[in-house]
Amino acid sequence: MCALRTAARYVGPLEFARFLPRNAGYTEPTPTSLLGGAGPFDFSSAAVPAAVTIIIKTDAATAVSDTVDLSAAGDISAVTATELFGAINTAVVTNLTASLDADLRVKLVLTAPGSAVYFQVYGEVGLLAGFGQGYGVKWIKTNTLQSAAITVNRKDTETLSVTDSNGIDIEILRDGYRKGQGIVLTETARDPNLIAMVSGVAYTAADTETSTSEDTATRFMLELFYPLYQNGTSDIADKVGYVQEIIRYCVATVDEPTKENAIGLYTYNITATQPKDLSGNLLADSHAKELTVAAFNLLDVENA
Repeated sequence: MCALRTAARYVGPLEFARFLPRNAGYTEPTPTSLLGGAGPFDFSSAAVPAAVTIIIKTDAATAVSDTVDLSAAGDISAVTATELFGAINTAVVTNLTASLDADLRVKLVLTAPGSAVYFQVYGEVGLLAGFGQGYGVKWIKTNTLQSAAITVNRKDTETLSVTDSNGIDIEILRDGYRKGQGIVLTETARDPNLIAMVSGVAYTAADTETSTSEDTATRFMLELFYPLYQNGTSDIADKVGYVQEIIRYCVATVDEPTKENAIGLYTYNITATQPKDLSGNLLADSHAKELTVAAFNLLDVENA
């Protein structure tokens, strides 16, 4: 696409956003590397230790629910990583293989990843074994945002200079560079699960504590979706495409709404930085994809 009027595309209102906790260790969760903790894990709160729930979901496919038998663990309140990954493999969850990574964390992969892009794991195993930093690797979704205000964080161009005895300046310019971005998301609805996740606190049935100085904020991925329109007058339904903006590594704080004679708004103050991949390569803080309307519909973001 280009900015010539006949082919130009114009950004419409923000339609959808979703948040995904990163792995334990803050690496990106992928179909070939989903990492939980190193244990031991306390599964004493599991409803049935002989049938601990695990749910996996690939892209927008139907979620697969199964159970893992931890009744043979030496101590249900201190299940080792080896006991857990062995029990997961014994359960033969569809298309799932468990092992330990180099740091002795429980690692899950899709046995046959194919073209899968996203791999979610939740249920009791996801929550209690530290996947998604204890929140499970599961999308938190919203279509009730008011706005997303983005400011690029940069290091300014630097000028090194000296003036000689004739008043002539000698200068060296050192390039500035992008360091990341700051995002202010304004949300019209109250989502206790999202508030808890970004704050790094426990969430149970809408009963959420505020964070303390000893809580660690969760690192997460963020995706924003907004439609594109063509030149001239368009009906709101006349979309010609979408932009999927993937923001790879985020940390956030949340501001409570003012209690007054108005609808209260929640403000998520997000700092996005540039992460490294598993090979140590520096990645950009964000990546924008243009999608056709059909490609966006295939993502089925509300059900993925």
